[in-house]
Amino acid sequence: MRAYHRRSRELLAAAILGASCLPVVAATPPPFTAPRSTVPILCTDNYRGGRTHARGTGVIVDARGTILTAAHVIDEYQLYCDLTALVPDADWSHARLMHAYSIRDCARNIELDLAVCSLTPISRQRTPLRAAGLHSRPSPPSDWITVTGFSGWGLSPTSLTGWLRSGNYFRKQQDCYCDFSMELTAFEGMSGGPITDADGQVIGILTAIGTGKFRGLAFGVSIERALRFLHYHGIAVDSRTAR
Repeated sequence: MRAYHRRSRELLAAAILGASCLPVVAATPPPFTAPRSTVPILCTDNYRGGRTHARGTGVIVDARGTILTAAHVIDEYQLYCDLTALVPDADWSHARLMHAYSIRDCARNIELDLAVCSLTPISRQRTPLRAAGLHSRPSPPSDWITVTGFSGWGLSPTSLTGWLRSGNYFRKQQDCYCDFSMELTAFEGMSGGPITDADGQVIGILTAIGTGKFRGLAFGVSIERALRFLHYHGIAVDSRTAR
């Protein structure tokens, strides 16, 4: 009987210790509406009858039309596609009109898997571009985050919620470094999309989706690192945005 009680106490202690190692996450994620600064990156295939599909996501970072996305989205499709972005006239839940912009003049950092490009309106009708709110300091591990991406024709965003795991650096097979991982099962069209904290601020860009033993994880580059990348290319983001 004493051995039984001692074993029970040991199991209880192990359970408490194990629970203390688990991430502390709020019971429910906060409500989220995809902002108009999150846009689909569309590929219109030049060799297969002009089919158009969403291949990734971009984040508008200034009113001049500068967007951040993942470098592999640009590299994989620009050779045989016309790349465009659809910009809504309001946040996606209230959008009525979409305006097409051509994606041009991209600069890339292959190691970080980041690209910065310019949006050029295709027609005379255009909508004022609104920059995303950027937060250069990422949330602590276990905080809720939301990632937004597009599929199909890119007419409606999908937002998935997960949480940060850690602030360590992870190395991908393509020699790309990521600042943090997320408990999130992302899909292809989310590449380059914003990683948004509970306050609606963008804290990173999604650059990798876990496969194999990393299935169920996604990886991203922090906005702090992305801002240094923009600065290197002579792009200054409004200080009221980067806070």
